[in-house]
Amino acid sequence: MPLVDSTYLQENKDKIKKIFFYRICGAGMLPASIILREKYEVAGGDHLFYPPLSHELEEVGLKTLYLKDISDKELESYDLLVVGNAVAKGGEDAVRLENLNVSYTSFPMALGELILKERAVLGVAGTHGKTTTTYFLTQLFSACKIDSGRLIGGVIEDDEGAKIGKDDHFFIESDEYDTAYFHKKSKFHFYHLKNVILTSLEFDHADIFPNLEKMEAEFEELIPTVTGKIIFNSDYSSVKKVMHRARSSVIPIEYGLQSATSYGPFIEKKEETGTSFSLFHPLTKAKCQFSTNLTGDHNILNLTSALLYALAEQLPLNKLQRAVLEMKMVKRRQEVRKREENRLYIDDFAHHPRAVALTLASLKQRYPHHKLLVVFAPLSATARSNIFQHEFENAIADSAPSRVIVIDPARKTTALQGKDLDIIGLNAYLQKKSINSEIVKNPQEAFVALKEQTNNHDKEVIVVLSNGDMRAFWEEVSGRA
Repeated sequence: MPLVDSTYLQENKDKIKKIFFYRICGAGMLPASIILREKYEVAGGDHLFYPPLSHELEEVGLKTLYLKDISDKELESYDLLVVGNAVAKGGEDAVRLENLNVSYTSFPMALGELILKERAVLGVAGTHGKTTTTYFLTQLFSACKIDSGRLIGGVIEDDEGAKIGKDDHFFIESDEYDTAYFHKKSKFHFYHLKNVILTSLEFDHADIFPNLEKMEAEFEELIPTVTGKIIFNSDYSSVKKVMHRARSSVIPIEYGLQSATSYGPFIEKKEETGTSFSLFHPLTKAKCQFSTNLTGDHNILNLTSALLYALAEQLPLNKLQRAVLEMKMVKRRQEVRKREENRLYIDDFAHHPRAVALTLASLKQRYPHHKLLVVFAPLSATARSNIFQHEFENAIADSAPSRVIVIDPARKTTALQGKDLDIIGLNAYLQKKSINSEIVKNPQEAFVALKEQTNNHDKEVIVVLSNGDMRAFWEEVSGRA
């Protein structure tokens, strides 16, 4: 059977009974499988199963197999194969799939056609804050007793990151990365988005986009298809450019810290324990006051976008005000992994220079009496390139950390443009700024370096900045006496 299109999935959505997720261990594949399992019989397979996804698979009880142990005949017993982006064109997995007698598609198309097409879907898109903002939305709507559906591409403690929901609302993290080797378009094109929050837009994913203009083109194609609400952050020049060029028929809601025409947020007080701010109600235009436990301008911006959507959907202001007092974060977003007498270990997903700068600024607000120690592991294709060489140097140096440990990524970048990140140059720049900086080869060496030079008498915050696999570092931390 061939690669199937949206028409096939719509016409056969009631005939499809069994679905197999091929390369299930992906940030989008796993939650998509959990959602589809609420309507279909679902199983999945991969070559390796590793934390944290392996733990989550165990928790949800989804049937999984090693791909080497499943025969072609067994795969052909399924009505549909959902193929992950880890499958490369021309590779062994792709050749196997294309020779099977079973229909296949990508998870965004399967999810879009089988689940989302009839829902009021809000996609959170942009370079930064997608996961966090999507989780904020679910918390706000849950506080108002609305059982919304959601797909959140991150690990959430004591909550569901993926569920179909009983209400019409569905919130989905909508990234611009391409979909599959046979669907070379941004994932958000397949989700039937009726509403969009555009949090930001900067160059990223240098392994698939040659330049910022190509990224902007994907968003310019998306915006005119949105028929509901568009909420956009005008602090980013590329966002404003997209909104101008796309010429949507929808009257958008603008937010941001730098624009006089936005609905807010207007930050009134920053404290170690949280932030007070206000914004204008998008329907009544009345000024609304909020206090939250969140710190950092980026978190307040993300929360503002979620609040503007909730208010535009006429959720009660008083319930929203209570809800934001204690907001929860997704794991690896300023997540405190371990507390010691004078030391905190924090894990953060930041891997773009702006995210690095904003995260470090937020930590300095929350922990003003602590020394800041940074472990920086540039592991994404973009971070491993020299495209943002100077931006990374300044983002780290401007936070004035007491110490920086840079982990050499070892792997060459796969960015379409640019060369490898100059680790030696980055380290030299920080030292020139009188920052105690050094290069290590791996996460274990980073831990050893911290252990050898950390002053146990000072209050310290140790933050690990990376979107890659830092399990080896955290295993050392958790095993420390």
